[in-house]
Amino acid sequence: MSQYSFPQFGLIESGHVLDPRVRDVAQGIRSTCRQSKRVPFDPFECAEYFGVTVHAATLPPGVSGRVVFDGEAPRIEFRPTDSERRIRFTVCHELGHLCFLERKPAYPKERNIRFTVSTIQAREEKLCNRIATELLMPRALFLRRLAGLTPCAESLTVLAGIFDVSTMAVARRICELAAWSVGVAELFVSESGVKHRWWRIAVKSSIRPKVDRQRIDQEIGRALSWVERVTDRRASHGTYWQATGPWEREVGQLAVRVWPYRRAQNIGFLAVVLYH
Repeated sequence: MSQYSFPQFGLIESGHVLDPRVRDVAQGIRSTCRQSKRVPFDPFECAEYFGVTVHAATLPPGVSGRVVFDGEAPRIEFRPTDSERRIRFTVCHELGHLCFLERKPAYPKERNIRFTVSTIQAREEKLCNRIATELLMPRALFLRRLAGLTPCAESLTVLAGIFDVSTMAVARRICELAAWSVGVAELFVSESGVKHRWWRIAVKSSIRPKVDRQRIDQEIGRALSWVERVTDRRASHGTYWQATGPWEREVGQLAVRVWPYRRAQNIGFLAVVLYH
């Protein structure tokens, strides 16, 4: 892999070390390729620095990217039909896999046990997502930029532009760090007509008294009811992906923004709910 040594994740003794190890590895990658404080991070320049080539390629269905070892240096392939910001995340994710060349992320009890291979592979995929997120939106830099913004839908757009990531990636990062009282919901309908829903909210206790949680939950219920009505109505008219922009609505002390999308065989919506 050229003359530079790619930072390795190393042995894992317990789950308590994962978060700091992810940050250390991501910072090691950024520092080595001389992008320690750069915003936005350039994954293509990083890959080139480490001697890794990056190419668009025709990939199997459901695969956004992969690392190929067929020469002296690894090659990252990505799906060219994805959005530019999705490709940036994919390249960072695949760079994350290079952190596990020496050792796989197995706990002590899992080492040398063949039937846990799938478990270890799944853990590596999740860790690569976390490394990619840390590369694109480093914790310290992200919180510093977040501190000067008011919790609102417009701030998500501002942060997405600063870090060159999707708005939903920003919302999920805020959820992970519990920096604002924020929720992210997803509803999508497959070609078979089956609905799938996902919802998460993070409430930062230092800025929200516990008594507020019940009111937040009630307002979230009202907000999601509105999202359900809008999505079902749009679905019945077949206009999921034809909208030119997001829909917005104030529900109590919540700001709701909903994005329609079409991805592979699925059509649906992403919703962000912010507590003022």
